Amino acid sequence: MSLSTFDKTRASRTEDELRALVDVIHASPLATQETNWLEWKCLDLGATDGVFAIAKTILGFANRAVAVAELACEGVAYMVVGVEPQSAPGITAVDHATLGQKIKSYLSGPRWTPHYVEYRGSTVLVIVVEPPRNGDRIFALMKEFTKGTTSFKRGTVFHRGTAETEQAGPGEIDMLADRCAASAVAADMARLADAQDAWKDAEHSRQARAVGIVPAQSNLGRTGWRVGNSSDHAVTNVRVRTAIGGRVTVYHGSGPEQVDEHEEAVVPAHSTSQLTIRPADSEGLFTDPSEAGRLQVTFEDANGHIWERIGSQLRELN
Repeated sequence: MSLSTFDKTRASRTEDELRALVDVIHASPLATQETNWLEWKCLDLGATDGVFAIAKTILGFANRAVAVAELACEGVAYMVVGVEPQSAPGITAVDHATLGQKIKSYLSGPRWTPHYVEYRGSTVLVIVVEPPRNGDRIFALMKEFTKGTTSFKRGTVFHRGTAETEQAGPGEIDMLADRCAASAVAADMARLADAQDAWKDAEHSRQARAVGIVPAQSNLGRTGWRVGNSSDHAVTNVRVRTAIGGRVTVYHGSGPEQVDEHEEAVVPAHSTSQLTIRPADSEGLFTDPSEAGRLQVTFEDANGHIWERIGSQLRELN
C-alpha cells in the first residue's frame, strides 16, 4: 500500500490503524511528499528543537481551514516521529506526561493525543491532531523559540499548507478570523431560522387562536356558551360536542334539544354562533366557567386548515 492508496475516507485511531499509517510512510518512495494532513520526521524528543518542531506542526494542523481539513481523514491530522520513507530508526520514548508538558509550553488550545507504536523493533511516536472546527480561535505560539539563526516570537501563527508548516500570511490570518467568527454567524442564522419558523407558526394559527368557546348572553333565563370568532375571516364547518363523549344541549327558539353534536355551517368574522349550547348534564340557570373546558369545537379556517380546540388547547387536525 502506498500513501496515495491509503484509506483517507475516515480517521485512523486504533493501534493497528496507526501502525498501518506508519507502515505506509515507511513503504513510500524516498521522493514522497508530505501532505496537508500528514508529516513525518526523525527527531530527538529530548532536544528543545525536536519538541518545538512537534509543537509547530500541531499548531499548523490546528490552523487549517475546516473545509480543507475535512477532505482527508475526517479532518484529523498526524505527526509521525521516528519513521520516514524507506527508513525507520525509531525514537527514544519519553514519558507521556513529560512530553506533554514540554509541548504544551509552546501551545494552548489545539486538541492532540500522543501514541507510541512499536514498528519493526523500534518505537515510533504518532501524534493525532483533532480536526479544526468553525468557532476555533487562532492558535498562536505561546513561547519564543530561538536556535541559531532561527527565531520565532511569542504570538507567531503557523499554518499548514499543502506539504509543510509555515508562518501564516495575511490570507491565512483572514481565513482563520473567518473561521473564528463562523460559529457566531451560524448561531445567528440558527436563531433567525427559529424566529422565522416561530413567526410562520404564529401566522399559520393566527385565525384559529381567535376562535373558541365564549359566554352567551342570557336568553329567557337560560345561560350557556357559543362559538366566538374574533378574527377577520369567517370559519366554516363548525361542530361542538363534549370532550368526554356526553351530549350537548342546544337552545332553539322552540326550546332546548339534546344532541350528540351541534353543527353550524358558518360563524362570521367578529361574531358568534347563532345558538347557545352547553353540556347536557349542566345546570341551565348558571354559567360555570369549567363547562367551557368540557366543550370541544372543531372548525375550518379561511385557508382550509381544520382545527380542534378544547379549553385553551388548540391543535391542527390536517
